[in-house]
Amino acid sequence: MKVVNNSERKTEKNGGPFIGKHRLVSQKAVYILLLVVLAGLLLPMFSIARYDVPSADDFSFSCETHSAIKSGGNAYEIIQGAANKVVDVYLTWQGTFSAVFFMAFQPSIWGIEYYRFTTYLMAGFLVFSIFLLNSRLYSDCLHFNKNTSGIISVLSAIACTQFLPSPNQSFYWFNGSVYYTFAFSLMLCCIAAALGYYLSGGKWRIILISILCFLLGGNNFVTALSTAILFAGFLSFLCIKKDSRWKSLVIPFVLLLIAFAMNIAAPGNVVRQALFPDHPDALEAILRSFRSAFLFLKKQMDLRFLSIILILIPFLWQATGEVQDVSFPSPWMISTLSFCFFAAMFTPQLYAMGGEGPDRLNNIIYFSMVILTVFDLIWWLAWIQNRLHGRFRYPAGGIPLSHLAAFAVASAASIMISVVCFNSSLASVAAFSSLRSGEAEAYYQEAMKRRIILENDTVSDCQFLPFEHRPYLLYFTDMGDDPLAYENQDTSTFYGKHSIIVK
Repeated sequence: MKVVNNSERKTEKNGGPFIGKHRLVSQKAVYILLLVVLAGLLLPMFSIARYDVPSADDFSFSCETHSAIKSGGNAYEIIQGAANKVVDVYLTWQGTFSAVFFMAFQPSIWGIEYYRFTTYLMAGFLVFSIFLLNSRLYSDCLHFNKNTSGIISVLSAIACTQFLPSPNQSFYWFNGSVYYTFAFSLMLCCIAAALGYYLSGGKWRIILISILCFLLGGNNFVTALSTAILFAGFLSFLCIKKDSRWKSLVIPFVLLLIAFAMNIAAPGNVVRQALFPDHPDALEAILRSFRSAFLFLKKQMDLRFLSIILILIPFLWQATGEVQDVSFPSPWMISTLSFCFFAAMFTPQLYAMGGEGPDRLNNIIYFSMVILTVFDLIWWLAWIQNRLHGRFRYPAGGIPLSHLAAFAVASAASIMISVVCFNSSLASVAAFSSLRSGEAEAYYQEAMKRRIILENDTVSDCQFLPFEHRPYLLYFTDMGDDPLAYENQDTSTFYGKHSIIVK
């Protein structure tokens, strides 16, 4: 029998670096290290934001609020301007009333220098919502160690901020990002609040969930539908368990459905859908959604994404091995339901426009892929642990250093191979490259030269040269040589000009 001295007992109890003959790395140390990595990756993305400027629909949806601010209007007049825009768009273009209200407050209505807050808000809120949901789901519901939940959150946040289809449309273009990324973050917060009510109750949570549900019901169709599916599933779960708390959660669910119905019934939807006469019927759209979902997974589950999953496995294996009071039956059913939910995210766009959505929509589908993949992986690992009856578990308190090093090296190699083979890059690398080359600053200086003329009240007709510098993260689109194009007209309205052309 091996004799363990007091110092070794203390080390084992606290999950220190040594346990018996095993050299271990504590979860807390890994969590702190990964937080530093995440902060380092976000730093250049936030730094380049100071060179960000509005474009296209940023001007289209904020003319009224900008006019109210420019004329010295008070808060009521500014909000009234946003409300007027909501009504106009609801009747003539789309029914997403809560999203349009948010669009009216793009930061440059107070000055173009404030547009940088787009990145801080969108990327920051996304990371916050991921941490909030994972903490509630894994620490509070599944009783994982908080450091494990933190590791899951950090790696998920890295995947969502670095590997997404278009960081430009998610973090640097306000109109597109508030419509999708911000709404998706609200949905994660709503789910976390519902789980919080399930665990701890609280009438204030019902009020919060109700507000969030109404806002989500009036947002983009993908997020509204996703929230409705998740909420319906959660209520069904409570009813099956005969948990009376479902009665209180019916209130926000009804508000969600009312807002969603108002969204769908907008006269503007008919006007917009008339531009896409070749869209499929509802059944065909649903069937095509499964194919689109499969192709999306095939494309987006590249080596970069798989490297994140690879580094997660040892921590998830340890965490699932320590869960004692939660059962994980039928992993096939869970994965099937997850895929069906994932496929449903493609249906609104296929039905409304007959094709797959823009990258700003694909971004939130990618976020969902990350979150659902991690959840399914946890369920499968826990199920395997139960089948093995606790064999092959890591020692309590940490992961063997040799195992962790192997996973880390494999993950790093996967990312490098992916970057080389697929000509892809991290969003932070793109930001750093534009900052180092001076491309971002040069783009901003070109925009500032335009600004001088646009804000000159003595000039009514403006003509500009196209942007010479177009940074990957910052540049979305520009006006053209047709003064009647909506980008040109709405920018003219925003700045009070007769006409603007770029050629």
